[in-house]
Amino acid sequence: MVQPGDTLWSIASSLEVDGDVRSVIDRIQELNGLRSADLVPGQELLLP
Repeated sequence: MVQPGDTLWSIASSLEVDGDVRSVIDRIQELNGLRSADLVPGQELLLP
């Protein structure tokens, strides 16, 4: 669940991904149908 102050970058970075975090951000946006990086506290996201 998205917390106040969370960003796609911070969420993707917390997944301990090897390689480029930007590809994880792209995947999160794709999984959740996000057209922008705007997140809302309380929003639930599917994560890769």
